[in-house]
Formats: sequence, C-alpha cells, structure tokens
Amino acid sequence: MLQSMKERMTGPTIWVIMLILIVPFAFFGVEQFAGGGADPTVVEVDGENITQSQFQRAYQQQYQQLAQMLGDNFRADMINNEAFRQQVLDQMIQERVLRRYADERGYSTSDTDLMEYLRQIPAFQDNGSFSPQTYRAMISRLGQSTDQYEASLSNRLAIEQMRSGVLGSAFISDAEFGIDYRLRNQKRALRYARFPQSAYLAQAEVGDDEIHAYYDDNASRYQAPERVKLAYVELDRDALPPAEKPAADVLKLIYDAEKSTRFSEPEQRLTRHILINFGADRDAALSKATALRSRVAGGEDFAEVAESDSDDPSSSDEGGSLGWVRRGQYDESLEAAIFELPEGTLSEPVESAFGYHLVRVDEIRPAQTKPFEDEQVQAQLVDLYRAREGEKRFTDLAELIEDQSFQHSDSLQAAADAAGLEVKSTDWLSRDARTGVMAYEAVRDAAFSAEVLQDGENSRLLSVSPTRVIVVRKLEYEPARTRPFEEVADRIRSELKMQAARKQAMAAARAAMSAARADQTLDAVAGEAQASIESPGQVTRTQSGVPPQVLDVLFRMPRPAAERPSFETVQLENGDAILIALDGVAEPDPAAVKQEVRSASRRELSEAAAGAEFMAVMEAVRQSADVKVASAPAPLEAQE
Repeated sequence: MLQSMKERMTGPTIWVIMLILIVPFAFFGVEQFAGGGADPTVVEVDGENITQSQFQRAYQQQYQQLAQMLGDNFRADMINNEAFRQQVLDQMIQERVLRRYADERGYSTSDTDLMEYLRQIPAFQDNGSFSPQTYRAMISRLGQSTDQYEASLSNRLAIEQMRSGVLGSAFISDAEFGIDYRLRNQKRALRYARFPQSAYLAQAEVGDDEIHAYYDDNASRYQAPERVKLAYVELDRDALPPAEKPAADVLKLIYDAEKSTRFSEPEQRLTRHILINFGADRDAALSKATALRSRVAGGEDFAEVAESDSDDPSSSDEGGSLGWVRRGQYDESLEAAIFELPEGTLSEPVESAFGYHLVRVDEIRPAQTKPFEDEQVQAQLVDLYRAREGEKRFTDLAELIEDQSFQHSDSLQAAADAAGLEVKSTDWLSRDARTGVMAYEAVRDAAFSAEVLQDGENSRLLSVSPTRVIVVRKLEYEPARTRPFEEVADRIRSELKMQAARKQAMAAARAAMSAARADQTLDAVAGEAQASIESPGQVTRTQSGVPPQVLDVLFRMPRPAAERPSFETVQLENGDAILIALDGVAEPDPAAVKQEVRSASRRELSEAAAGAEFMAVMEAVRQSADVKVASAPAPLEAQE
C-alpha cells in the first residue's frame, strides 16, 4: 500500500502538500500531550480528551502554514478567526474518530514502512539522500519533536490505508459512463431576451410616505456602528537594527556550543540490503537468506538478486539501495550490522523485527566537522548571534513597554519614549475593521474592552505575532446610533426605486413568456417590449459569455416539443430579467469516444464516486462516535 502511495505521489509539490496535511494530526496519539489539571478539556471524543493547549497548538500551526503558503499575499484580515477555530476543532475531532476507527480494524504502519516513507520526502533529503539532521531541523521548525511527528504520521498513514481501501472499491460501469458523458457534453441551442432593470427605473415612483414607512420598519438596517480612534505603540522585532558583529572569541563560544549538531556531519554509509520477511516459517526465511548470500558471494550481482528476491518493495526496484545511511534511521540490529561492516563486504543474515537482511556497504563517508574558520560557518555564527541578540533586545523592550504602559496608564508617551518608539494613531475604526492594527483579533478585543473604553486606560501588552507586540489606548469613542431619517432618505428612495424596477423588469419578462408560449415568436414579444435579443447558439454547461444563472436554468428546462421552443425566465443578480428560449438539445454519442478518453473519464468518475463514498464513511463514523463538547475553545490570537 505504501509503495503504491509513493508511486502516485511524486514531485516536490505533492510532498509539500503532504507535510501540510500531516501537521494538523500532530497532536494526537502521543501520551505526553495529555493535559494537566490547568489544561481544560474542549471536546471529549469516545472518552479521549482534546484539551485547550492541544487545540491551541493545532490552531497556531495551521495558521502559520497558511501564512507560509501564501507568503507576501497573506493578510491577517483574510481569516475569519471564529470560523477558522471551528474548522481546526472539527479536523481534530474527525482525526480522533478516524484514528480510533482505523485502530479497531487493525490498520497500522510498521516502523520500517514509516522510515521508508520518510526517506522518500525531498524536504528531508540532502543531496538526494535522507538526512537525519535536515529531518530534525525541519520538524523542529514545525514546533514538534521527531517522536511526535512520527507518531502523527503513523496515525495518518494508517488512516490512509483505510481510505485507500474505500477508494479502491469504487467502480463505474459502461452505462454509467455513457449517461455521464451525454450529460456532461450535451449542448443546447440558446436564444434569450434581456429586460434590463435600468429601463424601468424612470417609471418607478416612490412616495415620501413609502420612504418613511420603510425607514420605520427597517431602522435597524441604518445603524451606524460604534467606533473608536486609537493611539498605539508597536514594537516589531524585525524592524530593530541588527546587532554589531561580535568579537571572534564570542563567535568561538557559539561555535563550540553548536559544533556537534549544527556544524558536524555524522558518518554515513552507502548501503544496499535484501530483506526476507519471516512469513509463517522463520527457519525457512533464514534458509532462503543464507542461500541468497551464497549466490551473491558466488558472483551474482547484488542489485539483480535484490530486484528479484527482496521482500522490500521500496528498495528492490533500486537494487536494494538504502542510500546514504546515518545512525538512528533503522532497527537497532540492522543498524549495528551496517556500521560494523568494512566497506565492500557482505554481511551474514541479520535478524531484525521484520525479517532477515543481507547488507552490503558500498562506500563509507566518515564523520566531518566544518572548521571554525570556514566562511560559511563564520556567516552562520554571525547570523546566530544577531538572531539571539535581536530576540533578547525584543524581549527586553517588550517588557519595558509593558512596565511603562502599566505605570503610566493614562498615556502611551512614557512607554514610547522608553523604547525609542513613536506613538501612532488610527482613523475611526469599527469592530468589523480588518485593516492596520485591527487586523489582529487581540487588538479588536482590546479596543472595545471596558478597560480601554470605559476606564480610559492603556491596554495590556498584546502579543499579536512572535515578532510583534502592541499596546493601544482610546483617543475618541462614538457609541452605536441610528442614523436619522434625513441622513438615509435618499439612499432608501434609491433602494425602493431599484426594487420597483426589478419587479417591473421581471413582470415584463413573464408577460413576454406567456405570449411566446401562446405561439408568438421570441423576436415578436421582445420587439413589443423593446428588449434586446442575444443568440449564443449551441452552448455547453460552462459556456463563457453567457450569464451562469441563464445556463443553470437552461440545462434544467424541458426539451422543446412539437418543434416549438421551451421558454423560461430568470432574474440576474444585477436586476435584469431574462426570457430564455431553448430551441433544441444535441447529445454526443458515447460509443464514438476514443478509448484513452473513455478510460480517463471513467477513472475521473471512479475517483469522484470513491471520494463521495469515503465522505459517507467519515460521516457515518463521526455519527457513531460519542462527541461531547465540554467548552468552546478559548479565543486566542494566531501567530504569524
């Protein structure tokens, strides 16, 4: 199963997507994530808790992944935080439910399969080979340990096995293909008359009494929301000037502390292996491994024997190659054999948890440590120093701002002066503003809090991202109010005239449809109403240049009868009314479809059917689960 997954999922893009999909499941199935007494339960799923801290980690990671994917195009105001919180929580519940369902049915991933899967991910490779150091660095960047990541990936792959079983069961018959092909590729002969809303505006009359009555009945529509002007002090770590380059002895201290991890490459061995699974008879497996060793020792090519006889599908096609192996990648007994073998020698059968292995080390790359004097090392050391100094400077200034804004709660000037910053201000802002500082939920909450609005104090220090903190205070405030009639009368008059014109346009289209159905032509009824006619001719369901609402109605209309068009009306979002004439229906012949097109289409239909089946399975599993909502997830500010 994992091999077939690997074959289907190739290229760098899909691996990036897989990393992103895997991360939301990083918070389940690992015991050290069980919350303590101060970690409230958000949801209980079949007796297993999802805690506030687990939810918060999942939320922050998904938020950061979205920001990284969109790059410079990302804006905080693009996200509806309430909806995003619910989406994250739903994903967590669904994963718990699916994981339990998969566990109950015996789906699992072996350590060997898991490691082989990780080895194929380009993001974890260095020069085309799996790099434990790169792997650990990447996972650390995701805010996890390798144990946590591997536990989450193992869960995900077990669920993927279950999903593949459902997807593999979908089947589309020739009859189903034929029906779908005819419907998809059907064409319909279209003409239509347009009755523009604008043509009826001059005829629409609205009296003052009508406007007053509408205002009285809909006063809530004309509310001016409460709004506030803010003063604020903002500290951005990335805007701080970089620290001066330190002396060599300082860099040497950093180098000595980081040398063993950051600047060292462990010993690597270019390795091949042949695996013989235990099967039902361990002795028979050992005998086969011994026989294969004799064949290789007798002169047969190791790669050819691996390709024909190895039980490891992920390496046999590559002549048994495991690539460059470092310590910590494989089963303890297998790894011991790899790192004890002299270069170019063949091992005796090595027993692991999965079978017997024959191992050969083709090349040894000894451990290396880059010297302190290396230019790249020097550049990295300076970057490390500046990053740490910048973080320390940022933390010190944030604490200073927090202290000064608390000590001088009636002004932000003391905090700004202490940190060498300026007090900035905003224009009028409502609660639904999503620009500038109001792009952050924490700022929106603070701006309209009792502390800021009623008490007139500075807000607490708001951490809106890992690199940015803000303190705000009120400059001016205006409560919500109902706009007076005089202020909105013209707007109401315009709205009512548009509504009247819209109704008149639709009434004219329906009158024309009645006349057309009574044996008048489309040209005649359109001419009487001074409506314009458009004749796109044969159109498909996705025809460009035709309003989507027209196509939607057209392809639901009955076929023409007795050589007379079918007629129907529809009103567009812009208020124009449309009288549709369906003159004929043309269907393609599925039998004329080329075999490769037929195969591709059936495959697409099978995948769609399989997807629908899996969604139904997920829904059924979810419905059968015992899900208890203990409390809504506490509001939290996403970190960029």
